[in-house]
Amino acid sequence: MTRIILRLYSIHIFAWLAIWLAMFWPGVDLILSIIYLVIVAAEFRSWGRHSKGLGWGSFFIWQAPGFVFALASLTPWSWWGLKEYAFFLLEFWYTPVVPLLSLLNWAIAGYPLYYYALLATPLLFAIFFMVIVLSKKSAPRSSRIRYT
Repeated sequence: MTRIILRLYSIHIFAWLAIWLAMFWPGVDLILSIIYLVIVAAEFRSWGRHSKGLGWGSFFIWQAPGFVFALASLTPWSWWGLKEYAFFLLEFWYTPVVPLLSLLNWAIAGYPLYYYALLATPLLFAIFFMVIVLSKKSAPRSSRIRYT
């Protein structure tokens, strides 16, 4: 489990750096954001040989900062500006997907749509994880198939 979490954190941290540097060139950050999602999806698909509990546990430990920052951003009170700091940290944590969220430039109730999408990103990642893991078809066991 530790190896899986370290791999995910290293992918995530290198994606921060790559997308942060790519924001100077228009469009490159979008391409790198899509590449990040493809790499993460490939990593999720490779978990097929592990138990489901190990996969979900690794996913929640990997995304724990996002869940904590999103919940802190949604609290009704702001003690010493905690909500604002939590939203900044949420945006920083999801830097690899912020270029894709910035394409949502409509406004709802006075806030841009990407504000709501950023708050929902932990749940969107959970749905993304579930779709990728459940879409993997199990290969037939060769011990049951006999060709003569």
